[in-house]
Amino acid sequence: DEFDKFILLQLLQEEPSRGLKSYADSLYDYTGTRVSRSTISRWFLYAFPIKGSLVKPNLVPYDKFRPENEARAYEYLFMLSHFAPHRVKFGDEKSLKG
Repeated sequence: DEFDKFILLQLLQEEPSRGLKSYADSLYDYTGTRVSRSTISRWFLYAFPIKGSLVKPNLVPYDKFRPENEARAYEYLFMLSHFAPHRVKFGDEKSLKG
């Protein structure tokens, strides 16, 4: 049903990292439609011209520009702005591992 599809898209937009069980439970809460997790997964795979998956890609995280991440980045930049540039040192992870 079209309303169920609309709800799934709204749930995706609201929280992209939610699990399949959360989609199924929320769909039941909103519409009374009970579906399995595999049905939700199949719908995301074949509902659009380009196949979609709920697996997070490892190249660019989807949540990179979430408001809480942006706030932390601004807080970090604000903190750095109080230091003289020649005093700021950056360390590589490899050199920090003993």
